[in-house]
Amino acid sequence: MMPFGRIVHVNPERGFGFLKADAPPFDTAFFHFSETAKAGVTTPEKGMAFSYRMGTDERSGRERALDLELLPTAEA
Repeated sequence: MMPFGRIVHVNPERGFGFLKADAPPFDTAFFHFSETAKAGVTTPEKGMAFSYRMGTDERSGRERALDLELLPTAEA
């Protein structure tokens, strides 16, 4: 099962953000806007929920969220 989380920070000028997992251990994962664009979201916003898998960034060699899929969210 793929982890899922919500966007906790976005930096539109630099084209990246961070997702915080909704389940223990509640890790935070870096993502690039190119991954949200593949999911049909060109302007990701804080609070949006995505499923994702962790993988290695080809350029930096660091871990990041890949294969993001937008999940429906319930507004409180």
